[in-house]
Amino acid sequence: MQQNLQYNNTSSYPTAPMTTTTVTRTTETHRMADKCLPVGHKTGPGYGTVTFRPLEAKFNHDKDLIGKMDPYCKFKLGFHRGKSAVAKHQGKNPIWNDVITLKSKGQDHAKLKLKDKDRLSFNDRLGKVEIPLTTLYTIGKTSQWYPVMKGDKVAGEILVEMEYLPLPNTTNMMA
Repeated sequence: MQQNLQYNNTSSYPTAPMTTTTVTRTTETHRMADKCLPVGHKTGPGYGTVTFRPLEAKFNHDKDLIGKMDPYCKFKLGFHRGKSAVAKHQGKNPIWNDVITLKSKGQDHAKLKLKDKDRLSFNDRLGKVEIPLTTLYTIGKTSQWYPVMKGDKVAGEILVEMEYLPLPNTTNMMA
């Protein structure tokens, strides 16, 4: 489709003559897939988004000497990161109602760190979890308890619900 557009080139001087320039521009319709995905984009197992929902945790010890712990979760998937809200004053048995969605590029696992929010000092590390993702890519949705490790000891466990949504297959969209 061709459009004829007219632009007026005017000078800042009032005595300059007004000239009209005609520009012909060709516009093509592009497929939606071409606009959404970069050139050379990979699709397949593991490419899409992973949604993490930390539901609850059970810790062996309370790290705070005065009051109860204020735990929160930090998820990492490749270079993408997400953080839950702080479960204030919930101690050894926190409950969250958060949804953290991160982009996935076929990583084998996600990392989860659990910390205790402190007001007057550095946040305490409660433990780490390495979550395998290969089975999630095939089944799509899972909910599972994972052991929280502090060094080589089990510091507790956490229940995480996860959902994987693959990117649309671009070969089907172009047909």
